[in-house]
Amino acid sequence: MPSVQDQIALAVLNRNNHFESMQRCFDASKDATKAITFKVRAARIEETFRKFEETISTIQALNLKADAADQVDCSQTIVAGEDLYYNIKAHMSSLNEHNQAPPVVTGAATVQNPQPKIRLPTLSVPLFNGDVASFPPWRSLYEQLIHNNQDLSDIEKFSYLKSYVQDSAAHCIEHIPFVAANYPLAYQSLLTRFSKKRILANAYLAKVLTFQPLLSDNVKLLRNFLDIFHVNVESIKGLKIQDLGEFILLQLGLRALDDKTRLEFETSNVQVNFPTFNSLVKFVQKKCAILELTNDQSASNNKSRVVTNHLTSTSTSSPSSRNKTSTRSLPSFTCSVCNSGEHRIASCPKFLRMDTPQRYNQVKALKLCFACLSSTHAKSECHSTYQCRVCRSTNHHSLLHSPETGTTASVGASTSRVSNTAGRQHQPTSSFAGLLPTSSPCVANTKPGNLSIQSQPTHQVLLGTATIEIQDAFGQWNTIQCLIDAGSQISVISHRLAQLLKLPIQSSRIEVSGVGADQPLRAKGELVCHVRPHPDTNKVLSQPISLRVVILPKIAGDLSPRVSPEVLNQFGNLQLADLSYKNPYRGNLNIDLLIGAEYYGQLMDLSSSMIVGSPSAIPTVFGWLLIGRAAVESSSEKCHSFFITEDPLATQLQKFWETEEVPNYQPQDPEALACEEQFLQTHERDPSEAILNSRPICPLSSSPNDGVNYLTPGHFLIGGPLVARPEIDMREEPMSHLRRWQLITQVVQCFWTRWSKDYLQTLISRSKWTKPSEKLKVGDVVLVQGSTLPSQKWPLGVVTKVLPGPNNEGRVVCVRTAHGELVRPASKLAVLPV
Repeated sequence: MPSVQDQIALAVLNRNNHFESMQRCFDASKDATKAITFKVRAARIEETFRKFEETISTIQALNLKADAADQVDCSQTIVAGEDLYYNIKAHMSSLNEHNQAPPVVTGAATVQNPQPKIRLPTLSVPLFNGDVASFPPWRSLYEQLIHNNQDLSDIEKFSYLKSYVQDSAAHCIEHIPFVAANYPLAYQSLLTRFSKKRILANAYLAKVLTFQPLLSDNVKLLRNFLDIFHVNVESIKGLKIQDLGEFILLQLGLRALDDKTRLEFETSNVQVNFPTFNSLVKFVQKKCAILELTNDQSASNNKSRVVTNHLTSTSTSSPSSRNKTSTRSLPSFTCSVCNSGEHRIASCPKFLRMDTPQRYNQVKALKLCFACLSSTHAKSECHSTYQCRVCRSTNHHSLLHSPETGTTASVGASTSRVSNTAGRQHQPTSSFAGLLPTSSPCVANTKPGNLSIQSQPTHQVLLGTATIEIQDAFGQWNTIQCLIDAGSQISVISHRLAQLLKLPIQSSRIEVSGVGADQPLRAKGELVCHVRPHPDTNKVLSQPISLRVVILPKIAGDLSPRVSPEVLNQFGNLQLADLSYKNPYRGNLNIDLLIGAEYYGQLMDLSSSMIVGSPSAIPTVFGWLLIGRAAVESSSEKCHSFFITEDPLATQLQKFWETEEVPNYQPQDPEALACEEQFLQTHERDPSEAILNSRPICPLSSSPNDGVNYLTPGHFLIGGPLVARPEIDMREEPMSHLRRWQLITQVVQCFWTRWSKDYLQTLISRSKWTKPSEKLKVGDVVLVQGSTLPSQKWPLGVVTKVLPGPNNEGRVVCVRTAHGELVRPASKLAVLPV
């Protein structure tokens, strides 16, 4: 036998079914098109209401047997069910009275035929979704049809109200119990939330302020202007704000403030319907005074930093760009190092004669920026994009680079610090030689050196690095280091690798921020690339993995330290994804690709299980990733070297130019390499030093996607086309609306001036009477000259009729333009050759 709780649940289910049946019958009574359906349902309303009452009685009887927590309150349901039943009965009675035949009139009474009544379309209340601007018209129609209708009960009005709202408006009343007594509370909740004058006025004003300027004077755009401006301005006036100008000034001021300040102001004026602009000004002044008192110490520290002798924009520039004169006017200054010249610290002879540790101490004593040597800001606030010319790092200036370590020199270091791989050099096998830099000394050492190898931490946390191949625009596969990071929402590629791949770049508005970042970093674009496992990992995919990545200036440095042999022996039977772990002569491998969480599941190898430990091994399609805390190689021994050497002068000059010049690797076209090999195998120079070849070296293709290079003078000079230096990206430079409008107008006017002078004059030239000229005919497209209009404003038209003169020559024609039909002589028309 079922328990009391189960019997109550079954009775509640039956009660709800009977109630919904009466509700559907009541809804049909409101729709004239469902009159027949209503009559059929109303015929059984007595039986439905009887079963509804029996179910209520059953629930009340079971409540006496059940615990207090299991009892069901039926008072509200009884009231709602009775309202539905009596409303249905009342509507059925009105229909019966209307359908009864009129009484028979005897005698001399006059019978008048009733006039037919015009049936108007049924008005329906639209759905309100919480848009403040659409609340006033919705409220007017709802109150006229539902709220002020005396024939509807409160429970019916409440039912209509719930059916006519959605989204945020529905959330406003969904917590109110559905009973007749709560209808005024529900409707008042909507009025309180969506009928505030200031919120409405702010919504109307926002549409006006965000309206985009028109680009032309066509009818569609002008109508759109009227729809936005005229309607919203009239709506603002209809709110009858006491001081409209004060309100507009206040909203303009609030739009210029930050979110935090705006929230604080609204909180302090929560009881005021329309705050004034003066109150906003006083609030900002008060906050400024508070911030000045709380930040007095930090402000005094910032004031102690004065501009001394350098510009951050040229601190790390190339030698050719150092000679350029700044166009910005700067006050007179003296060098803070030598105190005897108006030059930058980077050009100070005294500063250049110092060794790296002394320069580091000098920069620290002067409180300069370690990246650009500027005194106006600290390193954490530096926005310079220049890099160290040796190691390509943005953390220090080129003059602060330590040749042995590739990092900033330590303070007071008597000996040079080198990594565990000091003295070992390895040239990467990838075709991107510039992508995997190696550390090499730049100046020959002619004195015996005291080399100290300091111990590194014995443990380090490994990240999921892998050695993979990436495809460039020419179809070549190149080896790079990548990082697989499941905690990143996006995938990232370094700007240097993106330039070397030469893949098409699309614009992007993504802003990237990380832990502790003061402000987000704007991406330089995005591209689609294809990657695959490195051949040495013995991993094969059916097809490469396609990645959509955003471009950032830099991702990370070398994240693959030399792990201890014990760790390598532990995973000796696994094919590691990072090949640099087993290569003791690797260079400094920078991370140029980061694969985020979007592709993390696609990279996992489900055929193997993860090995948990220190570190853990995770199977992927690129091989096994080592992630976690692991032991790394360290050495604390001190070595003395008395080897003395001096490189030839040519070698020293070669290393000097390698240090000063930025490596510029350009991927080579495989077809060009094949042509060069073909040429070397099949051609030779004759005694007259001439090489003749009248046939193409390779088959020509008409497809622009085949990458065919045309022969240029640059091929005879350097063996390839001349490639200009990349221009500075000016897309992110700010430009005012007035400046942009002036620039566009200037380009348009220059085009039309050249068009009217160089081309239009050839269309209206007249030949002598001795030579017959081409006659105008119907269908010719012409430009109609105007004496008061410039040539770029001449209307375009089509000849519809030729009017012959006394000699049957057509000298006058009818022209149809966009503004009507005109009659013009042929001498005032310019025929377009279309």
